[in-house]
Amino acid sequence: MLGNLNPFNKPIILKTVNKLIAYGVAQDASDIQLEIIPDQSLEAKYKVYGQFADSLYFDASLAADVFAKLKHLADLSLKDFSGSFTLELPEGLIKVEAALIKSGRGEIINLKIKPLKPELFFLDELGLNQDQFKLIETNLCAKGISLISGPSRAGKTTTALAYLLGCNSINLNLYSLTNQEQIKLRGINQVAIKNKNARSWNEAISAVAKQDPDIIYLDEPPLDIDFKPLAALASSHSIIISLQAASAFEALKKIAATNLYSAAAEPKLNLVINQRLARRLCPNCCFNYHLDANIFNQLAQTFEILDQDLIGLELFHAQGCAQCGYSGYLGQIGLFEVAKIGADLNRRLSTDGADAKAQDFLDSSMSLSLAEDGFIKALKGLTTIEELKRVI
Repeated sequence: MLGNLNPFNKPIILKTVNKLIAYGVAQDASDIQLEIIPDQSLEAKYKVYGQFADSLYFDASLAADVFAKLKHLADLSLKDFSGSFTLELPEGLIKVEAALIKSGRGEIINLKIKPLKPELFFLDELGLNQDQFKLIETNLCAKGISLISGPSRAGKTTTALAYLLGCNSINLNLYSLTNQEQIKLRGINQVAIKNKNARSWNEAISAVAKQDPDIIYLDEPPLDIDFKPLAALASSHSIIISLQAASAFEALKKIAATNLYSAAAEPKLNLVINQRLARRLCPNCCFNYHLDANIFNQLAQTFEILDQDLIGLELFHAQGCAQCGYSGYLGQIGLFEVAKIGADLNRRLSTDGADAKAQDFLDSSMSLSLAEDGFIKALKGLTTIEELKRVI
């Protein structure tokens, strides 16, 4: 027996794969982008807190075999260019989601790193201000529909899990419906949607609705599902839905366009939370400066909330140090806008949809916009104005 002679099964290839992923975990990278560059070496670019921050290069003699090994591990050739695998590292078990794309220069593999036991946060640890926290806390488990929105990688899952932890009680029957693996939480019945199509979601929702749930959480469901079973429950149960949307109003527009409103006799949206993740300023190398007229004029083109009175205010920046990898940032912080949906806005959405008047109702019920919340955090030295421009 000669054994397996596939070159990408050589120990040095697996060791190299482990090394490039372990480096990403050590750097808190969320993504690794891999490409064989013109000199035939392998470039691994690491995305940390939303931006590419570092690159590693592997010798041309390893490049093709490392690429082949990753494609084999994720079964990319058989799964429409996407797949996943798990890897055991000293830091723990890691799930790696892989996606393959063919560009003009060749193939690119993107790896998303997902620890199978990510850190849990409670609501008061997310970065909400006192008013936002009290508004959410008051409406936990309230009857009706709550929305958690934001773009991809905005921290919606973290907020949703914190929300569910706040609702979790031995007296309540909680169900979580999701496409992806989540932390197993005691007291929460997690239902995995194997296929992401609407039919699978409809079947799961119909089955859960028969279990007499008190609270149902839907993690980014397709918006062409049949919301009728949920509409029937909305007046007497708590339903939490996370979805991708750039703003709180866009989240309302997306929900108002579904059959949730047309199917419900008394539709009730209860709360909407929209969020972003910004990089947190490194406390070890930050310094203060004052907003001058020149910087103000540059920022005023992006943020409408700026007022001339802000000129001269103290803001913060960072020069970069070894502790933050010379980026000036260390960790992340949430930016939020939270609104309580009143009867007037619910009526407006059910009769006229998400029109300009509905936008006015929403704006008047929101204590802080995303930009305002971000500026307050910049003034406290938690993030920077440049980071707000990037994420909002």
